Amino acid sequence: MLPGSPVFSAVAEKFGKGVIAPDGTLDRRLLRSIVFSSPDALAFLEGVTHPAIMQLMAEKMASIGAPYVIAVVPLLFEKHFDSLVTRTLAVDLDESLQISRTAERDSSDPESVRAIMSHQLPRGKRAVMADDIIYNDPDPEVKRASVSLLHQRYLALAGRMARGEEG
Repeated sequence: MLPGSPVFSAVAEKFGKGVIAPDGTLDRRLLRSIVFSSPDALAFLEGVTHPAIMQLMAEKMASIGAPYVIAVVPLLFEKHFDSLVTRTLAVDLDESLQISRTAERDSSDPESVRAIMSHQLPRGKRAVMADDIIYNDPDPEVKRASVSLLHQRYLALAGRMARGEEG
């Protein structure tokens, strides 16, 4: 979605110069309002961006020399990005907290956040599909401890996989 990229050009051509912010980047807020109010616009955007994202993700993950890689993918299961990974992690939190945090982060209203969330799997279904779940606890110490435990687990799993053992 960087200016000058084929994806940027396709999006600008489809949605017009109005989706380009004064700094030359995409006005993501405006684009979000367009695509989440039109199924055809959303399908176009996903058709242009998702193949490029999958290709870039695969390239980046293959080039990283770490024991494991965490890819942050909001629509991991919905758009089948999970085909690129061997294990999945869902970061979960109470829906009301998710709405308030997202509204604050994006300077949007709760209804806009709910409209976007309606395109995502429900929490329960995502939890069933994920290999691991971590709760995005408001308490930083609880969150830090959970992440530390998960990190140790992933290091152990990566070691077993490197030795050819099942995870």
